[in-house]
Amino acid sequence: MQKVFVTWSLIGAAIAGIIISTTSHAEFVSMRNSWAAQTGSLNWGATVSAAAAEMEGIPETWNWKATLGLMLPISWIAVYGYIITFIGGEVKSPRTNIFKAQILNAAICIVFLLWVGLAYQRMVGWEGIHALAWTDEEIFHIYSNPFYDELVATEVTFPFIKEMVAKS
Repeated sequence: MQKVFVTWSLIGAAIAGIIISTTSHAEFVSMRNSWAAQTGSLNWGATVSAAAAEMEGIPETWNWKATLGLMLPISWIAVYGYIITFIGGEVKSPRTNIFKAQILNAAICIVFLLWVGLAYQRMVGWEGIHALAWTDEEIFHIYSNPFYDELVATEVTFPFIKEMVAKS
């Protein structure tokens, strides 16, 4: 059963990665602005500007605070392999197979993390990632969208989610 969950998780992540990789920044901004117009929220440029003003400027390069924020997803690269060892049941040739599985697990996670993370940054832009993070955490008074901005970023990229949200 674990193989089924892992397989479907990887398929879902691959589909999301493909969609994010094939959506340009201009397409994303256009879809995001359309959503903002429908909900009476700020357009993309105004959202980024407002977030930059609220957070006293968007960092021009990486910083330790954001880097430390990645500790949780990166820790799962190592932890998940150890968890599988305990719930996986009997393993043939455990000395070699468990080690190979943990190395493969880490490699796959690193590849997916880099691929989707870099594609997402290309899609929303450096300023956009910081603006989305800020609006998700602070939801300041000028924000009138009924959903978190991260959900909106996902929704405008994956149109079928819009249909699901509209039906709810």
